[in-house]
Amino acid sequence: MPTRSSLDAATGKRICHFQGVKHYLWDRDFPSPPALVTVDRNGRKIPAVVQTSKLGYVFVFDRANGTPLLPIEYRKFPASTMPGEVTSETQPVPVKPAPLAREFRTEDMLTTRTPEAHEWAVKQFRPLVSQGPFIPN
Repeated sequence: MPTRSSLDAATGKRICHFQGVKHYLWDRDFPSPPALVTVDRNGRKIPAVVQTSKLGYVFVFDRANGTPLLPIEYRKFPASTMPGEVTSETQPVPVKPAPLAREFRTEDMLTTRTPEAHEWAVKQFRPLVSQGPFIPN
């Protein structure tokens, strides 16, 4: 599971944790360790931790207590239609900043290098599911 925990270095006691993907069906674990930064909010310096995801999401938390410094919504996604597979009803999605990567593709985003290349790409693309992250197919 893509989860990050914060521990008190002096005591080993857990301060907080964050689960970036619930019910891990997708390859959406955290691709790198978090970055320790200082956020300036209204002249106040806040020690923070920034965690990026493979979806291009950027999560920002207060290091002292794990409180999100930027809003996170738990959005509903469709259930899986695969027999026996149960997906989580919601997944965490940061409201800000916008994702650093595209969340889905459409036919108009495919190559237009030549009409033939575009036609080939559209033919390959149409059977695929591209409706955004966490959409079971």
